[in-house]
Amino acid sequence: MLSLAAESTLTQEHDSLTAEAKHLLLLIEQCLGEFNTSHFVKLYFQVRYWSGFVKNQTDRELRAVEFQSLMSVLSMASDEASISILEKVLPGSASDFGASGEEIRVAIFSEVASKAAKETVSLFRRHGGVRALFEANR
Repeated sequence: MLSLAAESTLTQEHDSLTAEAKHLLLLIEQCLGEFNTSHFVKLYFQVRYWSGFVKNQTDRELRAVEFQSLMSVLSMASDEASISILEKVLPGSASDFGASGEEIRVAIFSEVASKAAKETVSLFRRHGGVRALFEANR
């Protein structure tokens, strides 16, 4: 959908396609009722990829909706899932998508880092969990 909008030469067609893309984002958000790390990562990379594509006001609005959808889906993530998300958004873990893509990465990192830290600490407390930073056979 976004590719079609990017290629459209008519303003009305572009606006129509971006409106449809917004609607699809809302459907994705609703369908992901339960958090899934792999689906989040796919959405994350799509939002980062398109983040630099801003030709007009409609594009800016769509980028804002995409970011809000991403953050909404992220809010459903458990502490346990946050560790794998953190690995995907670490600096150097993905291709460079420019300044706007970096802003998205930093926002996701900020949101998920505390959950990941909480989960990591809980691994030390669990029965049979990590007891030292350097354990044999782990």
